[in-house]
Amino acid sequence: MSVRIYHFFTALIGIGIVALSLFVFFHIQKIEVSGNEYTDSNSITELITEDPYGTNTLYVCGKYMLGKGKSLPHLDSIKVSIGKPWVLKVHVKEKTVSGYIENENGIFYFDGEGMVVLKSNTHTIDVPLIEGVEIGELNLYESLKTEEKEVFKELLEATRLLQTQEIHADKVVYKNNSIYVYYGAVYVNLGTKVSEDQILQLPPIIEKLEGQEGTLHMEDYQRGNHTITFKKGEIPPDS
Repeated sequence: MSVRIYHFFTALIGIGIVALSLFVFFHIQKIEVSGNEYTDSNSITELITEDPYGTNTLYVCGKYMLGKGKSLPHLDSIKVSIGKPWVLKVHVKEKTVSGYIENENGIFYFDGEGMVVLKSNTHTIDVPLIEGVEIGELNLYESLKTEEKEVFKELLEATRLLQTQEIHADKVVYKNNSIYVYYGAVYVNLGTKVSEDQILQLPPIIEKLEGQEGTLHMEDYQRGNHTITFKKGEIPPDS
């Protein structure tokens, strides 16, 4: 009986030593965050280590591998892996920022679906300013609210398509019943409906118009009329 008790306590002590070793050896000493362009690394670090066992690399990595880890509304994904036993590697994929709205409370960046993903006091991301529609109260991680839903939908589509073509416009504005893209001193009139065909034509045309000022009329392009005219010196009306 004493031999069995001896083996039991020996095994128990051994398990304890292994558990303690795992706890000490895999205790997080460093977290490397990558993939984030506008999300603060500290907020990601706090998110993944916030529960009672969040100081252990094995635990945190296993939690995210099993899909049990928390995320943030503006992140598409979080992948966690272990570098050295005490080093946690975190790679995030953020939602793509499409544009921003600015008011007295700051600058609000939003994604392609119109959700506010970042609030800032300074202009930090090269995306176009959106103007011309009345927007309600702006809150982080909430969708932009407006009564002009159809117009705003087209403005969002314009920002999305501009991004796919890597066109860094200054502003996308709705005025005088038309959507205008401001690119330096070149103003592109897209009409009331924005199409991919319109945006695909822009890069080579804008390159040729560099240094000039005027309005590029593309409002009829999507209706089967492929004629594009540039009226030098013409600027969008005030209203």
